[in-house]
Amino acid sequence: MGTALSGTLAGYYSPDRETVYFGVLGGIAIVLGLALATAAKPICRLMSGIR
Repeated sequence: MGTALSGTLAGYYSPDRETVYFGVLGGIAIVLGLALATAAKPICRLMSGIR
């Protein structure tokens, strides 16, 4: 899935809009990282079977 997604996103790359391209991808990575950090403790609690 990652390879297919990177191939699709590479079609949007243009040297003229390089800053915007990498800015958007970086922003998405930060948002997903924050979401994962926020959800980690509840997910671990659910996986342990203790409520």
